[in-house]
Amino acid sequence: MPQFPTRTTDTWLCPTFAGSAQEGFSLAAVAEGTYRARRPCVMLQVAMGVLKGTGPLFLALLVACLFLCASTHGPRYQKFLRQHHDNPRTNAGRDYCWAMMQRRGMARPCKDINTFIHASRAQLRSVCGDGGTPYQGMRRSKRPLAVTTCELRRMQGARCIYRSHAASRYIVIGCVHGMWPVQYNEKA
Repeated sequence: MPQFPTRTTDTWLCPTFAGSAQEGFSLAAVAEGTYRARRPCVMLQVAMGVLKGTGPLFLALLVACLFLCASTHGPRYQKFLRQHHDNPRTNAGRDYCWAMMQRRGMARPCKDINTFIHASRAQLRSVCGDGGTPYQGMRRSKRPLAVTTCELRRMQGARCIYRSHAASRYIVIGCVHGMWPVQYNEKA
């Protein structure tokens, strides 16, 4: 069993590789994925130990990787939420679609079709994992979710006239990193 950092007074002690001072902590456990760190300093020390002598270069690569990983799902996930997430369903009166499309910045130009999903963020993310099944390169929810689909009927001056259809149905979404919904499939 790996030894995790222990707390003495106010300082967290992390394992080191110099002389393999920590029993049960090995690079093999890290490589196999059986070692789970409780503090970020442990994984940083693991990485620095593996790449000893490449400190500044490794640190620059680590920062770049963290930035890219965060930015990969961040803006796309946020856009997905802006365009497709509305939970609980907003009480926008009789013209739900016009109000929501306007509020979410999808009314200039008029968007032909858009679906709002009335489920929690956790439920949406679960479709990317065990709450969904593979479906044509995307993920299909295992159970129906409440949705409202807005279809453009016509334009009246600068205003988009939508037909709204509320239903409960299976959704199909694209995910990144197996946990972040970033695309909704209107056709599925």
